Amino acid sequence: MKQKLNLTKLLLFFCVVSFLGSCGEVESSHSRPAKIGDNYYLIITQIQVPPRPPQNSDWSITSNWDDLGSGAPDIFYKMTYKGQIHYTSSVADDTIHASYSPIKLGFANSIMTKNASQYVEGAMVNFYNKEAYVDYQIIDKDTVDNDSIGWMRIPFMDLKEGLNTFVEDGIIITLVVVNTKSDINKQLRTLGLIS
Repeated sequence: MKQKLNLTKLLLFFCVVSFLGSCGEVESSHSRPAKIGDNYYLIITQIQVPPRPPQNSDWSITSNWDDLGSGAPDIFYKMTYKGQIHYTSSVADDTIHASYSPIKLGFANSIMTKNASQYVEGAMVNFYNKEAYVDYQIIDKDTVDNDSIGWMRIPFMDLKEGLNTFVEDGIIITLVVVNTKSDINKQLRTLGLIS
């Protein structure tokens, strides 16, 4: 009985070490760089922006993003790829820390076990050469005139499969990179992004 208990503890320890060090199909994909010629899903899961800088304008009633609102921006982003807007996100209201689901709302619960790639909240792109990149414009949605919060250019050479975090001028973007040749459901589950 004691030997069986020790074996159980040993197996449990091995599972924890395996989980922390490397997990299933994604173990090497956390550090595997994007490869020229492959297609990837680029899925933003979080964006954090700094508070609005003080305004020296007679038109600004407060130093908040929304003069007549709660003060926090209503964040959305546009992803530009090869000079074209390739994806526009949904809006996260009244927050400086926006979270985006990797799977679009609606039929998500029923399709997570089937083919999540049809419902990805993001864009599919091809890593076509070493100079390839994507641009993200972070925007505050307003009733009359949207405010640009900032831009971030991400070279494909900086992308690795799995979770990526980029910081520039106070903006933090967390995105997931998944090779279209892999099982996207398994990748997102292993990263804890879907159940």
